[in-house]
Amino acid sequence: EHWFRKYQILGDFSNHYFGQTPIDLPYHLKSREAVRDSKSGVMARRFFTKNLCFPNEELSLLNHVGLIVRVLHVSNTLDRLSMFAELPGLKVEEEPLSAGGEKKNQLNASSAVPMTVADL
Repeated sequence: EHWFRKYQILGDFSNHYFGQTPIDLPYHLKSREAVRDSKSGVMARRFFTKNLCFPNEELSLLNHVGLIVRVLHVSNTLDRLSMFAELPGLKVEEEPLSAGGEKKNQLNASSAVPMTVADL
């Protein structure tokens, strides 16, 4: 689900980093296309399962011999942050392009939510 959401957020990005250096990660470009071209998400998830997932028994073996490591920090942080998207009065607004041509997102809350880094 995080993979699907990531490529929904990234949208139809360029084939080049910062418009210059070609992206040489085929799975990254194919993931973009799979999510973009899948209206219901079913085809994108099939692409993910077929191309980017190992069967559980292979994952267990690879983990056991130390060839892969499961990193949960980013996933856990995203899960905790996603709850804020559902808070009433909290939304992300896009500002006009900056002088450098990049969009800036701004978090806007009608009622302040006290939070510290430790809460994440």
